[in-house]
Amino acid sequence: MPNYNIFKEKEVRKSILKKAELVNINKDGKHWTADIELNGEILSFVKIPNNHKDDFWINKAKNVARQLMLNVDEYNRFVQCSMKKSEYIKILEEK
Repeated sequence: MPNYNIFKEKEVRKSILKKAELVNINKDGKHWTADIELNGEILSFVKIPNNHKDDFWINKAKNVARQLMLNVDEYNRFVQCSMKKSEYIKILEEK
């Protein structure tokens, strides 16, 4: 069974901001939040990690992967940058 890789919070943040179609970004709280949109439809809500070097542990990774609508392998590839934005959009379209 695949495991979530441990990334830095800023790596996860950068991938979300770069690849997800975010709308309604709220920068007021401790963490930014946003909706993920595809073809004019809101699909999900995501809590965007802070921009620091702390480890992004498995419990947080599980939550963000669910919010991004990705399984473990897809999440790892999403953050590692081996998944391009177009591939992420295709995954969302298939759900």
